[in-house]
Amino acid sequence: MHAGRECTELRLPFDRPQPRGASSNGLSRNAEASSPTVASANPRIMTSTLDVAPSPAFTLPPHVVDDSAAIAAWFTDPPGVVLQFMRPTRGTTELARWVVGPGYNQLVRRFPDCHELRVVLDMRQMTGRAATARAVMIDHAKLVSQRLGRVIVLPSVHMGAFYLTVVETTALMLRAFGVRIEIEQSLERALAKQEIRVAAPFEAPRATVAARTGSGTGRASGTGRALL
Repeated sequence: MHAGRECTELRLPFDRPQPRGASSNGLSRNAEASSPTVASANPRIMTSTLDVAPSPAFTLPPHVVDDSAAIAAWFTDPPGVVLQFMRPTRGTTELARWVVGPGYNQLVRRFPDCHELRVVLDMRQMTGRAATARAVMIDHAKLVSQRLGRVIVLPSVHMGAFYLTVVETTALMLRAFGVRIEIEQSLERALAKQEIRVAAPFEAPRATVAARTGSGTGRASGTGRALL
């Protein structure tokens, strides 16, 4: 780790103040008020589906979405990113490759000098996962571990007890490679604990991921769409 090294954020000329209705960290007020309904004896892990679909991580539109609009990314302050499944979607290998490829490239482009990136991966709406998708994510985390300050994972609420065991085992393995990883069940609590806010507010584009509805195939290609 390069502790103490100052991070540089590439700011945009059209940053705007946060709109009314947003909290100090940009969280949706509905999201702040919501909470999981069922939790295991280990309070970090959800064991049942939510009564309602999770709200978007922030009230502001995401900075980047993948081409299928299944995953949205918000850059944050302190430097990092919140990656969130926006609707019930299978975690395909293509989506995993987008996260570690174009998605990660956008992140380091935004924070080129930072070696303490905070990455929040909200997979609560993931309905299934390809075995190769897990391998893609693990291999990348090992490769870029020196740039990661902390990784926070919110597991799927749709995939059962065996999946949760796999998540725990994966976290233990990545810690052995120097990745500081935590498992959480509440996105709002995780963001508050780490004092994570959305970075660089901007005016919403005409169409945003938050306005999209319907099911998706989970396919991802290209570089995704930057909404910056």
